[in-house]
Amino acid sequence: MSRGATNLNIITNRKMNNRKIYESGPVDAQAARETYPGCFSFLCSMLVLLGTLVDPACIHSADYFVDNMKGSDANGGDISAPWATLTKAGKSVKPGDTVFILSNGAARPYNETFRIKASGVPGRYITFKGSSPSHRPTLTGDGGESLLSCYDGAYLKIEDLSFQDTTGTGLDFSNCHHIDISNIELKNIGQNGILISGGSNYTISSSSISHISNSGIALIGSTAGSLSNTVIQDCQISNVRHNDGITLHKNATGADVGRNHIIRNNLLVSCREQGIDVTSGQDILIEKNTTSGNGDSGVLIGHGAMNITIRSHRSIDERKYGIIAGDSWNVAITESKIINPGSNSAFRLFRCEQVSISHNLIQHGPERTEGSLVDIEPDCRDLSFKNNTFIVPGGFQGILVRYLPSADPSNTRSVWTNNRWVLPSQRRAFFFSQTDGKIDFRRYQKRYAPTDSFAGTPQSVQEVR
Repeated sequence: MSRGATNLNIITNRKMNNRKIYESGPVDAQAARETYPGCFSFLCSMLVLLGTLVDPACIHSADYFVDNMKGSDANGGDISAPWATLTKAGKSVKPGDTVFILSNGAARPYNETFRIKASGVPGRYITFKGSSPSHRPTLTGDGGESLLSCYDGAYLKIEDLSFQDTTGTGLDFSNCHHIDISNIELKNIGQNGILISGGSNYTISSSSISHISNSGIALIGSTAGSLSNTVIQDCQISNVRHNDGITLHKNATGADVGRNHIIRNNLLVSCREQGIDVTSGQDILIEKNTTSGNGDSGVLIGHGAMNITIRSHRSIDERKYGIIAGDSWNVAITESKIINPGSNSAFRLFRCEQVSISHNLIQHGPERTEGSLVDIEPDCRDLSFKNNTFIVPGGFQGILVRYLPSADPSNTRSVWTNNRWVLPSQRRAFFFSQTDGKIDFRRYQKRYAPTDSFAGTPQSVQEVR
């Protein structure tokens, strides 16, 4: 028998002052404390320890309901007596609770700004969600404030809600951690759709963001601490009027956005500048996204960003560039497609180092007659182009590879290996540098890329999209 069981048996069965301490009734705690002080202290310690070992999932959690048509904040918050406002719910919930927000249609939105002050704990998130994933209740408001905000919060879930029609930001989180946002809609937002600064472990998934003034999702550096471990996946972002679909950016004081971020399987269409803008941070994976019709480029990497991987990306019909890497280090672009890259080029490289471009398909559309496929500007170093396929239509008149003034393959330490060029003719102005001037494919191949190959039958855009 264990020591704890022995002591408990002694306390339970021995007589004290000719009476038992415990006999199918309450313990005489004062008598036990006076007569058996050591055993009593041990028992109390054991009870405290057992309390800490209780599985949090077994602790009671409550479901609450909010109905802005039938509810009242004087109610208890259950399904038969819901609250009327989100503000009341935010003040009343505890770890593990779920708040269901009932939809009363577009004509009856929740017209309030909602500040979450409660936090969950590990294993016991606080959840705010619409009552139906297919009929999301709408939150709206004006006055320039964020529709939903949380500062220094933790272990929260925001699900199945619609945020619309405000001059401010949609969702604003600062220095929070373990925040899950899923299946939300943001529409007609006057600033950023979702703004996150500082904290860690954010996930934004399966959400629709459109008609945003500033950026769809903005991850911003914070002087209170770098942001880390965010995932943005399976979202659709479109019609951003001034900036980017997704941006990772330093704050106004230059604080970096941090590290370990994943941007995966998103669709970003018709943004004023970039589909994806990574101009801060390190150790970032950009994977399986599609960008189309964006004003500057599908993806921009710059302003000191480093250790960036772009994999299985699709860039279609951008207005100027497919992918830009500038002022950045250790960038890998692989297994991606850039179709009809725009008026300028598929790749623009400037002031960047250790850039690897491999196993990609790049194709100009039949309507493109000018521009280039690769532009390399001064102050680039250690560039590798390997196993890429470049396809150019017959009417294209531009130079395919351009080393812009003072840049050339030698001073940029460029290596071209096993690339395939599908061109209407080898005898054309294929390559340009200040050192070489304009040269055709054969001279380029002889001087810089003996393992590159030529094929003379361009495919159509439709075959490779």
